[in-house]
Amino acid sequence: MKRLVTSVAVLAALALAGTVFADEVMKFASVDLRKIAQESEKGKKGAEELKELAGQYQAKLDAKRKHLEKMKADLEKNGANLSAAKRNAKEKELQKKIVEFREFGQNAEQELAKKEKDLNTQVGTELEKVVREYGRANGYTAILHKEGIIYNNGNLMVKDLNEEILKIVNGAPPETAPKKQP
Repeated sequence: MKRLVTSVAVLAALALAGTVFADEVMKFASVDLRKIAQESEKGKKGAEELKELAGQYQAKLDAKRKHLEKMKADLEKNGANLSAAKRNAKEKELQKKIVEFREFGQNAEQELAKKEKDLNTQVGTELEKVVREYGRANGYTAILHKEGIIYNNGNLMVKDLNEEILKIVNGAPPETAPKKQP
């Protein structure tokens, strides 16, 4: 919502400025940063690393769950044959392991969320830098977030830069527009 309000305010200000500076061409473009991040080599690599880490945590959780199920089955099977003190000790040990299992799961979830947030921040910062540089080099008045444009009556040309920015992020040299001749 904040991006929408900001985008609308920027467009309104630029439209008003356009009436003052009518002889200057105003160029607008949009980008879908989320799509570019997902399709970029760095974004794909980060997603693969997160998936691998999640798989490692899941394997550990599965092993711990299997151990807990075995402990519970042993207690149910042999609990009647144990003295009350031994049965209570086994039950306490099982409860302790259940708490440890839950804590491990929560910690794993938090670690994955932190790594995902760090990756998104890193890739997002890099993308925004590339977009700003591209906009300056190619004479754009404004480059907006794609999701910030709700309506365009067709009088405002807004170019989609996703492919150009994706190429730059993946290491291709930037393509710049020809310089204006005075």
